[in-house]
Amino acid sequence: MADVLVVDAPPLSVRHPWQRVSMLATLMVLLALPWLTATGCEGDKPPVTFTGFELFADSVNDDPLFALAPIALFVATLVGILAVRVKGPGRRLLLVLLQLGLVAAGSFFLLLAVELPRASEVVSHHFAGIAGAVALVALVVEALARTVFGVHELWRVRRSDRETWPPNSNFAGLGGRVLNER
Repeated sequence: MADVLVVDAPPLSVRHPWQRVSMLATLMVLLALPWLTATGCEGDKPPVTFTGFELFADSVNDDPLFALAPIALFVATLVGILAVRVKGPGRRLLLVLLQLGLVAAGSFFLLLAVELPRASEVVSHHFAGIAGAVALVALVVEALARTVFGVHELWRVRRSDRETWPPNSNFAGLGGRVLNER
């Protein structure tokens, strides 16, 4: 029986941080486009069209804490880029869980900031507003999927560690796992 040293495997996908960067870039482009047209509370005022940035600026003027929403999304992207470079599925899972929390909070509060200023008025949403809301939901779903992949990866490594117990002490200091070939 020969012993084989297995170094920690890379994450299931190393593309996902760049997918999130592209979704955030798409969201920023959509915020520059018209999101909704408001006609007042009773629908009797002349229609006024607002972009996503204008709606977000109105919310930030009312409550500056809304400015943390895009920062949370940006930090979540950086954490995702860092997570694929971290060795060890346990540490990677912690970063992915942090990323999930940041994406969920950032998406929720950004959507709230964009929709809240005209919530009491009669509005008609434009394509950019609907696509922006879908992009925010897609960010959360993607982060949730990465969390599931991270849990699966940790479970797979823990299961393989149980199957190779006790480890061979010759390789203990090298940072790898020892698998016995059968």
